[in-house]
Amino acid sequence: MKKHKQRAFTLVEIIMAVAIVGLIGAIIFSTFNSTVDVTDSGAEAAEQVQRERIAVKTIEDAFNSMVYYEQNRDKYTFDVYSEEISEFSDISFPTRVPPDFLGAKEFGGQRLRRVRFYVEDDLDGEPMLVMEQSPINLAAESIDIYEPRKWVLGTRVNTFLVQPWDLTVNTWVNTWENTNSIPSRVKVELSFKGQGRDYARDDEIHKRDIIIFSDSITQAVQNPPLPAGRGSRGGGRPSSSGGRPSSSSSKPRYTPEQIAEWRRRMEERRRSSDSGRSNYTDAQRDAYRKRMAEIYQKRMASRRGDGPPAGPPGGGGVRVPPAVGGGTPSSPPAGVPGSPGGVGIPGVTQINDALMLYEQVFGQPASSLDDLTGLPEFNLPSPPAGMQWQYNPQTGTVTAVRAG
Repeated sequence: MKKHKQRAFTLVEIIMAVAIVGLIGAIIFSTFNSTVDVTDSGAEAAEQVQRERIAVKTIEDAFNSMVYYEQNRDKYTFDVYSEEISEFSDISFPTRVPPDFLGAKEFGGQRLRRVRFYVEDDLDGEPMLVMEQSPINLAAESIDIYEPRKWVLGTRVNTFLVQPWDLTVNTWVNTWENTNSIPSRVKVELSFKGQGRDYARDDEIHKRDIIIFSDSITQAVQNPPLPAGRGSRGGGRPSSSGGRPSSSSSKPRYTPEQIAEWRRRMEERRRSSDSGRSNYTDAQRDAYRKRMAEIYQKRMASRRGDGPPAGPPGGGGVRVPPAVGGGTPSSPPAGVPGSPGGVGIPGVTQINDALMLYEQVFGQPASSLDDLTGLPEFNLPSPPAGMQWQYNPQTGTVTAVRAG
C-alpha cells in the first residue's frame, strides 16, 4: 500500500503570511487612528465654536441690558480702557442681566450687577477671556470684602477690542473719559487662535456693532421730590403752614380755604366758557408754548448729540410723549389748551384745564391725577376705548396713549 507524504509550510511561506497579516493590521490601525483623530478634531472645533458663540452672546446680552442711575454715579460708572499697543480691552459697566445670564444660580434674584470683561494669562501663559460679576446693591460692610465671581469665556484669545462711539469727536475711541454716561454705540472685535496656529484668520474674527438702547435714569425720575407737606403716598391732612396737605392717606385733604378758592376759580371758568371767552390769556398761552418748545428742542439736540441732555431747566430728562391726536412736534402735547393736538380726544382738554387751574390755586403742579379726584366740582373723565391717561409731572400735562 502506497503512503502519501504530508507537506508542511515552509519558512518562506510562514514569513510571507505573517507579513501579509501585519500589513493588513497596520492598515486597519492607521484607518482607526485617523478616524479617532478626525473625530477628536471635529469635537474640539465644535466645542471652540460653541465657546465663541457663548462668549459673543454673553457680551451682547450684557451690553443690551446696560443701566445708569445719575443719583449713584459712584456705582454706575462706565469704564473702557485699551492700550494703543495692545489688542486687549478692559471694560466694566453696570447692567440688569436677563434671567438666563451666566451666574443666575450664583446671584439668585440679584440681576442688577457690575460686569467686567478683560484678558489675562492662564497657567500656560495663554491669554484667556475672563468675565467678572458682582452685585451692585451690597450692604455697606460687604462692599470692601466681596470678591467678584469669575467665568472663563474662552482661551487662546487673539483679539478682544471694545471701542465706544464718542459723539464729541464722531469717532471710535479706545478710552471712555465721560464715565458718568452711556455711549450710544459700542464696537466689539473678538477672535481666538486657530488650531495649530498662533493667529486668527480674518474670517474668524467676530465683529459686532451694538446699539445701546438704554437711557440714563435721571435723579428726578429715580427719586422724584415730594410736594411740600405731603406724605409718602401723596395724600394728607392740611399742614400747619397752610401749604399742601400731608399724611398717610391715599388722597389729599384740602383746607376749606383751598376748596373755596378752587370752587371760585371753577365758577369763573364756567362763566368764561358760557360767554365764549377763553379761560387763558394770550400771555399764559405764549408762556406755555415757549416752555414746551424749549423741552422739545433740548430733546432733539440731545438725540443729535449736539446739545445738553433733554429736560426742563435744571435737569430731569423729560421725554415729551408723542401726541395721539395729531399736532406738530414743536406744539404742546395733545389735549393741552391751545394745542392743535388736543382736538378730537374727549377728556384730554378737560383734564389739562383742571391741572393748570390746580397749579394756579395750590402754587405747584399736581403730583398725579389722584390729586384731582379729591377736589369738588371735578370728575375725572374716562379715557377713550383702548387708551389710557399718561401724566407727566415735569410738564404738568396729561396725554392719551394706547393702553399697554
